Amino acid sequence: MASQQYTSEDMKRYFNDPEFRRSRMQQQRPIFRKRNLISLAAAFLVVALLTWYTIHIISGLPPLEKLENPKTELATKVYSADGIVIDQFFYKNRTRVTLDRLPPGLIK
Repeated sequence: MASQQYTSEDMKRYFNDPEFRRSRMQQQRPIFRKRNLISLAAAFLVVALLTWYTIHIISGLPPLEKLENPKTELATKVYSADGIVIDQFFYKNRTRVTLDRLPPGLIK
């Protein structure tokens, strides 16, 4: 910015006339300051990143239908003629357990 030369008349008017002072301040103040532009760009970047992160998280969630109707994936048990378990076939060794068979500490 180039320095401006003020006359003594301008100086007296500046310090004694508030309207003149306001008009001079508004003339000198640029609308888009570098600081304001950087703040605006940072705010836009934060909003864009939060939007992307929200979409990324939501896209990884399963649909509600899968959550309401889960696939149990229980183990298949092979029994002998007298009712003894011979073996189990499974990808995940899961068995169904009722709530009353769980220890109270696990439930809490």
